[in-house]
Amino acid sequence: MLRLPLTNGTVENYKLVGIPITPRTPSISFTRIAFAAAHVVASPLFEIDPWQLGGAIDWDETLKYRHYLWDQGLYVAEAMDTAQRGMGLDWETAKELIERTVNDAKYHPLKPRVVCGAGTDQFGIEELKNEDQIINA
Repeated sequence: MLRLPLTNGTVENYKLVGIPITPRTPSISFTRIAFAAAHVVASPLFEIDPWQLGGAIDWDETLKYRHYLWDQGLYVAEAMDTAQRGMGLDWETAKELIERTVNDAKYHPLKPRVVCGAGTDQFGIEELKNEDQIINA
């Protein structure tokens, strides 16, 4: 069952048809490591200026989706340019996303790995004149 937002601010139930596949935890370890560049879950019910950085993130659903991926034996590549940074997340929100995901991963029974992309687009070019400044950014 999906709950779809309507323009008047209410939510309508929608029932999917067909037989879904059942995700399952692998019974043996994968021979390769697979990272998912998971997107965040936006809440269409939050009132927010679309030009405001940070967006209207539904944190509970965003983290629930990471657990869903981990439960299937996948790892998460967090705050990557293709999934979040280039899609409207400012540095402070991306940093919070990284912190929340890493914290949840610590307590997940499969102890999944998380890699994080941390660009330096929050700085002006004049602030990054040498290697140490870039590393510390």
